[in-house]
Amino acid sequence: MIHRKYRDLLFAIFMGFVMVFVISFANAAIKNGMNSGFFEAWLAGFYIGYPIAIPLILILPKRINRLIEKLTTDEK
Repeated sequence: MIHRKYRDLLFAIFMGFVMVFVISFANAAIKNGMNSGFFEAWLAGFYIGYPIAIPLILILPKRINRLIEKLTTDEK
């Protein structure tokens, strides 16, 4: 088993894979249609998006949570 200290990294790797997989599929389908170049366009989008997604998933949640804490209140 993998040690829990790697939990955030593993989450980013898996979440990034699923997220970029679906988004790059949708982008390729909308932009190019389901033609003969679809698979290549899908992979190209995936290869560009995946390395961008991982750092964002690791960095942004804490900052976004801080912003949400400032924007919300317990008062009714």
